[in-house]
Amino acid sequence: MANRGPPSISDLQNQIRALSADVSQTEAIALKVQRAVEIIRAALGINTGGVSPSAPPSTMPPSAAPPSAAPPSSAPPFSNVTEAV
Repeated sequence: MANRGPPSISDLQNQIRALSADVSQTEAIALKVQRAVEIIRAALGINTGGVSPSAPPSTMPPSAAPPSAAPPSSAPPFSNVTEAV
């Protein structure tokens, strides 16, 4: 292939437009993947360290609370421990 010299301004502008479209498409895919990961983590109950836009902590149902936040059982504390005599 023969070297035709430096590219024209029009060629460079076309390449920039094509690259810009590629970047926009890649960003859109990255956002979709990020959202999918958030949904999967929420479904698995993994704390992401941030607030999920679909379910902020203040609106989570009681069943979604961590075990440490569960109300105490009716059994007295240490009822399953035998006392040493």
